[in-house]
Parts: sequence; structure tokens; C-alpha cells
Amino acid sequence: MERCNGKLMLALLTGATIGAGLGILFAPYKGSKTRRKIKRSVTDTSQNVSEFVKDAKDAIR
Repeated sequence: MERCNGKLMLALLTGATIGAGLGILFAPYKGSKTRRKIKRSVTDTSQNVSEFVKDAKDAIR
């Protein structure tokens, strides 16, 4: 059951990340501003994934 929940959370996080990325790419901003937003989004997402993995490891232990 917990393994299924982990996969569901990962799927939701992945979908949210892809959706956010597409939303930023189609935003009506200049290229430099869009690149800054993408960079910020990637940084935030990588931090969220790191926290998720840490929490999953803690839950397994």
C-alpha cells in the first residue's frame, strides 16, 4: 500500500512539473524572463524531489 502511494505521489509530482514547465513555455513573456522562470522552476522542482526522496527513505526506515 505504501509503495503504491509513493508511486502515486511521484506521478503527481511529475505531472505537476511537466504542467508547470509547459505553462511557463507558453507564457507571453520575453525569452530572458521565461528562461529565468524555467531556471527557478527547475531549481524548485529539484529541491522538492530531493525532499520527497528523503521523506520516502525515512518512511522506509
